[in-house]
Amino acid sequence: MRIRALTIWQPWAELIMRGEKLWETRFWDNVPVRIVGQPLAIHAGKVKNETVRYDCQSFDIDPDTLTYGAILGTVHVPEVRRLTTEDSEAALCVCNGKVGIGCEYPIWLLKPLPWKGTQGFFWVDIPDDLVPESHVRPV
Repeated sequence: MRIRALTIWQPWAELIMRGEKLWETRFWDNVPVRIVGQPLAIHAGKVKNETVRYDCQSFDIDPDTLTYGAILGTVHVPEVRRLTTEDSEAALCVCNGKVGIGCEYPIWLLKPLPWKGTQGFFWVDIPDDLVPESHVRPV
């Protein structure tokens, strides 16, 4: 399966895949509406520093148990828009004016796919044997 991907630092990638973080936020000038209605692969960045440890602590997550430098799974993108302060709880951050990428229906790969991420969107080929049989794409 060839799919767009986005690198997200931990623990945010984990929280998106758990269904706890409903918006990924970016300081982008443009709103990438072309991804609305599309699946998006969630790539956990390889960075593991003090900022990551601090953020993990805020959510009672042990950073040593997280996956880094790999595709974790996919989400469906229902909406992309500029966020307001009212969206902050669902985004798990203060997000007034940031671009928000909606993340719903997370589907974990059967095992993480090691991959080198990059800034912005990139393409990834996910082998079929890593996609769960129950993977149903929303309409």
